Amino acid sequence: MLAALSLLNCPGGVDDYYPTSVGSNWNYRMFVLMSSTDGTADTVQTMQMTTLANRKDKLHSGEDAIEMITTTINTIKIPRESTFTVVETNYVRETGNAVLDYDSKDDTEPDTILVLPLAKGKIWHIAEEILAEVMDQEDVTVAAGTYKKTWKIKQRETGTDEEIYIWYANRVGMVRVHSEWSFMGYNFTMHGELTSASIK
Repeated sequence: MLAALSLLNCPGGVDDYYPTSVGSNWNYRMFVLMSSTDGTADTVQTMQMTTLANRKDKLHSGEDAIEMITTTINTIKIPRESTFTVVETNYVRETGNAVLDYDSKDDTEPDTILVLPLAKGKIWHIAEEILAEVMDQEDVTVAAGTYKKTWKIKQRETGTDEEIYIWYANRVGMVRVHSEWSFMGYNFTMHGELTSASIK
């Protein structure tokens, strides 16, 4: 799969569910919860994630893109508690009908994050093995505020039952992510939400 935002949705303007204007940043908090068969639940991982639209750049193919830097502070509690920081750089390009995500400047097979314009029932491949489907529009309340008519998108990896749901707000971007799955007799819940952002 990520400064105070005006807690109200930006009124008017062109739809932009993946803004990448330089200087924009997004802050998220996430957790992974593990539940045993007896109903006992423990938080096994927490994450504080900040994404910055750092600068305009060019891919090795010559196309313009935005360099995105994501810094994630991970705290893992199993098998023993530890905290570590991961910094990742990727490149995002909007083509007019899609938002593409490149792992590096020489990546020739980008992920298709969104296919535009978003509409209920639209389906596409994010990557060869990951399918996305636009479910519906919903109002969502997270730590950063309440967002009207966000688009809820389901992602599913081919050959698995695991589904990830992501909510995108107009002129803000991703505001919530949620997934539930089972493994070796345990139930897991992953949840993340926007805590603040500054969209330039």
